[in-house]
Amino acid sequence: MSNVSSLHAFLTTETQKTAEALIHSYRLLPADKRDWSPAETARTALDLFAECALMNAYTTEMIETRAWSDARYANFVQDIAEVKALGEEALFARLRENTQTVIAALREVPEEALGVEIAMPWEQPTLAQIMAYPYWNMSYHQAQINYLASILGCLE
Repeated sequence: MSNVSSLHAFLTTETQKTAEALIHSYRLLPADKRDWSPAETARTALDLFAECALMNAYTTEMIETRAWSDARYANFVQDIAEVKALGEEALFARLRENTQTVIAALREVPEEALGVEIAMPWEQPTLAQIMAYPYWNMSYHQAQINYLASILGCLE
């Protein structure tokens, strides 16, 4: 890796670990509860997991183009529905594939580009912050899935 920094090393390692931890947490839930919600306003584990699989691909695009795509995000609801419709093994494969793609993109970011700002509709994060998003998002949603598992009494 020509762009090795402590940030690059941390994010590539932890993004990979977190994807596998997310799969593990999802598998803790009984199959018939993966699309279950404890309340009308709460998200299901399937929805959370599908978002992570999809957002890793979206984030790869932002890292590579250094730009937010209104067109890409206009299809978010449809894209999520398509990912949620995948069978379980295909869903896991999509997460793993998109995680590997985002990790490859992370490795290619030169250290001097880490401070580049990307204009988004609600903020202007740096490229370093965007690079951290897959790790953060999967960690956050893993915690939500673990909470669902705790409600169901199947958390390890």
